[in-house]
Amino acid sequence: MDREGDTLQSVFRTGFLILLFEFCGTIMLTVFQRMIPGLGFVFAYWWIVVICENISGSHFNPAVTLTFMLRKDKGRFHWPLGFAYIIVQFIGAFCGALIAYLFTKNGGMLGIGKNFNDDSYIFQAVLSETFGSFLYIFVFLIQTEKSTKCSQDLALWSLVIASALGSVITYNGFVTGSMNPAYCFGVAMTMIMNGRGDHIKFIWIFLIFPFVGGILSLLFYEFVYKKTQVMVEEDYQHRTTRRQGRLLEDE
Repeated sequence: MDREGDTLQSVFRTGFLILLFEFCGTIMLTVFQRMIPGLGFVFAYWWIVVICENISGSHFNPAVTLTFMLRKDKGRFHWPLGFAYIIVQFIGAFCGALIAYLFTKNGGMLGIGKNFNDDSYIFQAVLSETFGSFLYIFVFLIQTEKSTKCSQDLALWSLVIASALGSVITYNGFVTGSMNPAYCFGVAMTMIMNGRGDHIKFIWIFLIFPFVGGILSLLFYEFVYKKTQVMVEEDYQHRTTRRQGRLLEDE
């Protein structure tokens, strides 16, 4: 499916089932994030990742997909595929938010500050979305790369990803974003449907800064983490070779 020269139209045609899994996964993620608090959401997200990982990669987040589009290694997404993912993620998030709205009769909340409408918390919100996205996507990059993931067992490393997202969502109680532009777009639409459109004036923070955090995480991953890993491996090999040399000399 992911070939150089593919157009957006051909990606939708040839990769329909893969995109369908990404679409359905984004719906489920949005519904669960809206309706299941705390640790329950972590486990719900965990099994969504396990189900969809081997088919779509379980992005469910445009910031994650953009980061993969900018990668230079074998994990890179070509641009038509990446744009197709982003389109179905936004549509899926809207559908998920709509389902949650129909169940709860509550459009959700996007806001900053103690009353979710406090201009004095803009800097904190920008920092929260950027730093939270940086941490989550950095963990996502590590755990989806064969040479750096904590385990080859899908159930284990996907739990790490789910735990990372759950942690960054809950670490700041004064910002209601989710480090996911698609999710925030879906919730903003249901807030408008619920007559609370005047509360989405901070939507630009939640739509822009997860991408910034994702790009920063990719830069750190490529130019700091991976290079440090190579240095550590080379040092380990060097010390192992010296140790083996001493053993041979002693014999």
